[in-house]
Amino acid sequence: MNILIVEDEVEEAGVLARVCKREGHEVDIAHTALEAVELMRHKSYSLGLIDYELGGILNGADVGRHAPRGMALIMITGHVVDVIRGRIENPLQPFLEIIGKPFSNERLKRELERVERMREDTKP
Repeated sequence: MNILIVEDEVEEAGVLARVCKREGHEVDIAHTALEAVELMRHKSYSLGLIDYELGGILNGADVGRHAPRGMALIMITGHVVDVIRGRIENPLQPFLEIIGKPFSNERLKRELERVERMREDTKP
């Protein structure tokens, strides 16, 4: 899968990218919402791993609203997950899941596998 990681913390983005790459995925990293939107305009991604708090005017929910149809989205956050759910207009759309930090590499791998299975199930 082609994965877009949207994370303002450089070290955190690197950790996420390493796990995804070890699992055989291609990865691009955006450190701001605007950078993410620009990347999505020019490249097709299967999955976006998007941090909620990006340190700018726009947050992860804003990035999700700009994601193209067919791109699976998982939000990652250091905030309490239920609080973030309440801040998103519709917590079930477009994000498949909201994962609280810290989370294990195994949790990330399970989510990657879940998205891959979903993509396989929707192939014609």
